[in-house]
Amino acid sequence: MENKQYTRAIVQFNLALERAPDSAPIKDALNSAKRQLNAEVRNLVNDAREEFQSGNYANALQILSDARVLAPEDQELKEQINTLANRIKYQQYFQEALILLDIGDYQKALSLFEEALKLDPNNERLRQYISEAKRGMSTKREEMDPESNKKFYEGMDRFLAGDYEAALNIWRALEEKYPFNTQLQNAIKTAEERLERAQ
Repeated sequence: MENKQYTRAIVQFNLALERAPDSAPIKDALNSAKRQLNAEVRNLVNDAREEFQSGNYANALQILSDARVLAPEDQELKEQINTLANRIKYQQYFQEALILLDIGDYQKALSLFEEALKLDPNNERLRQYISEAKRGMSTKREEMDPESNKKFYEGMDRFLAGDYEAALNIWRALEEKYPFNTQLQNAIKTAEERLERAQ
């Protein structure tokens, strides 16, 4: 049977069951049709998984859309479909945002990274990419107030003393107030690179 035939059969068996609620053959046929439809939906989910792993995100989403329409009242199956659909959407947003970030389209990249973050709110790597996109959105130089400027040079003293982590902590605190200050961004990037090399 095709998927549409399973759903039609289930509807017909339910109607027949209303007329003959104690009919064992109708109950058996109804349960069999539900099992077969459930198996078909699981096959669709597996096909979608394969498409996802091959990077065919649009195909995977289309297959999941079909599975969602056919999904019986199996809550576990619906959760599997929704989880996989969210993973696919996340991957689409993330991959496209990385490309946009690389070519310098920071506004669109930021928008897609934020969409991906809605699907995976605890992803720290995404938050770093969001910060990078925000930094790239503005090339203007923000001027620091005298107190912040003093803090910046305290960080510079730490950096020159080889305490890159302390310098980075000072500069990251300043970054919250001055996310587009070029001098600060360059200092943070340099300190991060030095820390990586030291590890």
